[in-house]
Amino acid sequence: MLRWNRGLRVDDARMRPGRPRHHLRRRGLLAGLTLALALVFAGTGAIGALAGGGAPTVETEHPNSLARTSVELTGSVNPNSSAVSECYFEYGTSESSLTSTAACSYGPGEGETVVPVNASVTGLTETETYFYRLHAKNGDGESDGSVHSFTTLPTAPGVNTEAARPVGRTTATLDGFVDPNDSEVTECFFEYGTVPGTYSGQIACSSAPGSGSEPVQVHATLEGLSESKVYYYRVVARNAYALEHGGRTNFETLPAAPRSNTEPAINVAHTSATLRGFVTPNDATIESCSFEWGSHSVEENSVPCEQSGIGAGESPVAVTAQLTGLSESTTYHFKLVSTNSRGTTVGGGLGFSTLPFVPKTVISRPTELSDETAQLNAKVNPQDEAITACAFEYGTTPALGKSASCKTLPPAGERYTQVSAAVTGLSPTTTYLVRVRVADASGVTYSREESFSTFKAGLLPTVTKIKPRKGNSNGGTTVTVKGANLLHATGVLFGETETTDITSDTADSLTVIAPPGVGTVDVIVITESGESTPNSEDEFTYGKPIITAVSPNHGGVAGGTEVTVTGYGFEPGNAGTTFVFNKLPATSVECVSSTSCTMMTPAASKGKAGKAKVTAKVNGKGSSASSAASFTYET
Repeated sequence: MLRWNRGLRVDDARMRPGRPRHHLRRRGLLAGLTLALALVFAGTGAIGALAGGGAPTVETEHPNSLARTSVELTGSVNPNSSAVSECYFEYGTSESSLTSTAACSYGPGEGETVVPVNASVTGLTETETYFYRLHAKNGDGESDGSVHSFTTLPTAPGVNTEAARPVGRTTATLDGFVDPNDSEVTECFFEYGTVPGTYSGQIACSSAPGSGSEPVQVHATLEGLSESKVYYYRVVARNAYALEHGGRTNFETLPAAPRSNTEPAINVAHTSATLRGFVTPNDATIESCSFEWGSHSVEENSVPCEQSGIGAGESPVAVTAQLTGLSESTTYHFKLVSTNSRGTTVGGGLGFSTLPFVPKTVISRPTELSDETAQLNAKVNPQDEAITACAFEYGTTPALGKSASCKTLPPAGERYTQVSAAVTGLSPTTTYLVRVRVADASGVTYSREESFSTFKAGLLPTVTKIKPRKGNSNGGTTVTVKGANLLHATGVLFGETETTDITSDTADSLTVIAPPGVGTVDVIVITESGESTPNSEDEFTYGKPIITAVSPNHGGVAGGTEVTVTGYGFEPGNAGTTFVFNKLPATSVECVSSTSCTMMTPAASKGKAGKAKVTAKVNGKGSSASSAASFTYET
């Protein structure tokens, strides 16, 4: 532990470290001589007892564990049969200024033998010479060891490996940074090889980093590399202290043949799917492009890419192929194949499974909740098959245990249909689990489980009027709700979207900020006793949809680019919302929520590049034009 000697003072006639000690030694010597003369007459036994007396004997020794900012000082102390009361090392940056101290890690005791002592010192300056000595004191005096010195170690260079650029087919320029840390860099080179962790080659940095204190960018250009090969490399530098290695990174040289990247299939349905991939021509015109596919072997079938004129550039080009007439509930495998004048490449193999004709289910939030009753809700997509059974299973444990049949079976088709069941005899303030079970000729499907809680017994809230009855699809409209038993409302439902943004609340009126939404919805007030029953007076209608972004906002004139449109006021599902690019409709529209939809872009009008206005339409209402609602077709 370090302590600083802030000055000198006299304390009960004892001198502090740093004061002359000759008068103490003289006084101790005289006392010792007097005692010795007195003992001459006491016999040899008394003389033997005196032999170990006097100030401690101190030896300063060489340091241990010397590092950049720390050291362990060492020495030895013989207490000479008198308890050592002080033991510390004095040190400083000059021999005449040992102003800092570090206490010995333990006391030498009061014995008659030499005891090794040490002290750990930290917080030193790198590459600095320090002087030190050991000091000890007992009841008979104090002693200093001889002055020794040491020099702290310098800092190793700082080394960072950076991305290689540019990378060609047979060449690459390696890049990195070296910080000399104020010590001349005597070596600077890059190690590289084709096996991770093994570096078979070495190339010197194009220029030396010097001896400064700031990072210096270094380079080295490799030539004669193999095409389409992954190389691993790192930068290495040495200064007067140590050799340092940068982190390992890698690059892949460009191929001569085209690059074929197989991408996951999209729009997978019962009997159809869209295959996707990217072709990089690598500066040679693409002569052929196709997908190989099959259910048993990928070489069973081949279908050409829909895009023509892929060109001869060096940028990836998106390609697609539509498959139809597939078998239901079947796994298929496929891969992309492309050819230019330099060769043929085959992309990695991927797979997809067509959809079975079992219903799709989505459990919805229960409505008309009270202390004992609830209406259980769900949506079912029959997948073009007749539904033979539909029921809600519910209970207070994962075993469920109770069942309520749907009021009506959803009709055959490929659209989601609302189903419900009213249940009674529930326990107040109790949490229930619920799921919907539907069956058709192909099998049974269960929705995920959801939970709901019943309310306390009491008067249910009622809604008799709301104002205004219209608002923007992105929310934010202040709505006043009139009715009864509205005090202490815990939330307000706009359709299936709940908000707790209630700005005022009385028994017969409350004010709430509408959340984002779509279409015409019931405004339902929730209190601790239950929910208000929907009626024609609580309906709120959201305005036209709003588009806030199209991503990606550019693609090929041939169409087929998968884009995601975000905004407000979209009808979830695959039927309620349509999108047009200028006047051409997008395909495969699927809205996962009221704020996000995915789709495939149509081909550009007359195959011309340029910007297209993107419009969303819901319930006959079209979104407004904006700079965010646009898509750029590129050749």
